[in-house]
Amino acid sequence: MPRSFAGLRIRERRRTLGLSQTALAHQAGISPSYLNLIEHNRRPVAGKVLLALARALDVPAAALGEQATLGLVATLREAAADLPVHEPETHLVEEFVGRYPGWARMLSTLDRSNREQRTTIEALGDRLTHDPVLQSDMHEMLTTITAIRSTASILATVDDIEVPQRQRFTRAIHDESQRLSEVAGALTDYFDRTASTDRPPATPEEEIARILESAGYAFPELTDGADIEDVLDRLCPNAGATRTGLQAWLTRWLDDALAIPDSDLLQILAEPLDLTAAARAHGVTVAQLMRRLAFRQGDMPLGLIEINGAGQILLRRPLPDWPISRQMAACPLLPIFDALLQPGMTQPVTVEMPGGQSTLTICTNTITPSDQMGQRGRVGATMLLVPNAAQRLFALNNVPFVHAGPGCRVCARTDCSARIAEPVIAR
Repeated sequence: MPRSFAGLRIRERRRTLGLSQTALAHQAGISPSYLNLIEHNRRPVAGKVLLALARALDVPAAALGEQATLGLVATLREAAADLPVHEPETHLVEEFVGRYPGWARMLSTLDRSNREQRTTIEALGDRLTHDPVLQSDMHEMLTTITAIRSTASILATVDDIEVPQRQRFTRAIHDESQRLSEVAGALTDYFDRTASTDRPPATPEEEIARILESAGYAFPELTDGADIEDVLDRLCPNAGATRTGLQAWLTRWLDDALAIPDSDLLQILAEPLDLTAAARAHGVTVAQLMRRLAFRQGDMPLGLIEINGAGQILLRRPLPDWPISRQMAACPLLPIFDALLQPGMTQPVTVEMPGGQSTLTICTNTITPSDQMGQRGRVGATMLLVPNAAQRLFALNNVPFVHAGPGCRVCARTDCSARIAEPVIAR
């Protein structure tokens, strides 16, 4: 299956508009035979030709390019791995995305919504199990109901109760009933407050990721003197876990930007870069420099993954051709996990995926010391993802390579000793 989707999208858009190949070729300034080769993915399309075709088809050039669909393909493969019972034709997913990008985006949105709803349901289940307010109120309600039932049972089964004693029992039922009413009212108010809270449907982590992606992972207004609280009020006005997490992210971004100003970053990138030497020369950690490179504004974005000692992803900036799933376990062969065992070392490694594409990664171990004696420090690792076009930024020599994958459920590699689950995609 060809990896190019542009030809399929051009053909489908042309048919939608009712244009002939000759008419479209004339508008784009190319020959009909060349357009026919493009539509059948026998010739690549880019540059001026892509722009001309986009104008003729009245769509943005990005909608015809490759980068927009690579993430969709990966998302649909994850959806197929999540629901293998339907046996989706995963070997046709690239053609499906190319022919029907609208349907592909809709399925991607439905899959994301399904994952978010499942996460919400799990969170609500945990809350019902562990919420101290619910536990306390429910325990008090059950205790009160038991007391009322016991007292009422005595009044109903014992006939020769003296009048003063009967009055005391009746008063006890009245008091316990009033107490039960107060507890039930408080519990209802608690649920009403929870339901009326304006929270996004996604998890806080997903909401933060959306905010950062829309902002391009850069907030130059902070280095110009803007207050973090003002930026938070604009991006996330409501209090909650999303705002708290975003505040921590912005604080660290500002710390990194102040430690490595844009002028220093330009100086660092003036010649092929040795991350370890550059970090030492500027008095920062390699992980700080990696974050500055990944979150800088420019025409060659870099990806980034940051994990803790348990391998959980704490920070991510995915690339279009290297999406980073939050729901699926990562491949244990990725060099970022080796970095956890190599303190003080920064190692470039080329990662080859099952499809044959290779990506340069640079990994480093991070150790955050504790605040006081007797406490454990925090161990983690950071991995920089470097597209081919950006490899010239780094000083590289004899870079080793490893075979890895996107995760067992969507990995087509057949001879993997680290596999823990069978793949659902066609091999």
